Amino acid sequence: MKCKAGYDLYINVTTNTIACTQGLCVIEYCKTCRNVSACAACIDGFTLSSDESNCTTKCPTTYNLANCLFCNSTNCHQCQENYIMSSGSCVLPCASITNCISCYTSTLCKACAEGYKKAPDHKSCVVICQADGCQSCSSPTASDCITCKSGYTEYTDSNGLKQCAVNCGEGQVNTGVGGGVNCQNCDATISFCATCTYSSATGTVIAETCQEGYFVSGTGCAKCSTAITNCFKCSNANTCEECDAGYNVVGGVCVSPTVCPSSISNCVACNSTGGCIQCKGGYEASGLFCVRKSCPATYTLDSTDTCVCPSGTF
Repeated sequence: MKCKAGYDLYINVTTNTIACTQGLCVIEYCKTCRNVSACAACIDGFTLSSDESNCTTKCPTTYNLANCLFCNSTNCHQCQENYIMSSGSCVLPCASITNCISCYTSTLCKACAEGYKKAPDHKSCVVICQADGCQSCSSPTASDCITCKSGYTEYTDSNGLKQCAVNCGEGQVNTGVGGGVNCQNCDATISFCATCTYSSATGTVIAETCQEGYFVSGTGCAKCSTAITNCFKCSNANTCEECDAGYNVVGGVCVSPTVCPSSISNCVACNSTGGCIQCKGGYEASGLFCVRKSCPATYTLDSTDTCVCPSGTF
């Protein structure tokens, strides 16, 4: 025996009869059943799903099904935008990405929660730091910085928190207190100073390098001796390190080289009488000439023209 559409075969074991009866489904909120597993019409206020397997309505908050658009009393059947179904509940497709509210895929974030921004690879949401000059921090409002932006220097404030202070320009130093910014010109604080540093412990500006014709002396700059003529840079008052163009450093002073006689080889500079006053590397003056620098037995000459042995320097 076969029943027509909309009817199911029913066997009455009491009367031992067989009949076709309209199907009685067990679908919640179904008004008229098509068969035991399909609904033809839902009760008022509910909508039949496209596969006729559920009657759903806009999900009330009392059902405690977050982010659900249509549901019955126990399960969600359609989630709100940006959410997907998972075991009757609505979840973000990238729930594993902390602070991500919208995703491209389960591992790529499309939009982050307020106070956060996407990482360059879209795989995480990172804090947007509010602290000035802070590149990364523990939370949007945190004053404890993890790393500083380019152009800023890390320091620790009086509360033990890491902060970022802006770097001053070339030839300047920051004398601000407690991370404050107070850029001062080095040469305004120390006469003839080119670059300097600031000691917060002593509140002192200290010279690092000095302008032409001056050298670092203590925390300031002192003038090279006028006895050292044609000197561009000196290491102390009476010793020149670099001479003006056209002059050579010889014994800490600047001399003007003359054309050396062809008979003097390996010579860098000669005096007015034709004697060599500065030899090339690896050579040393001997009278008016340059001879190969020699070392005692077992010693060798290194790249700095120093005689060395396995146990030290001669």
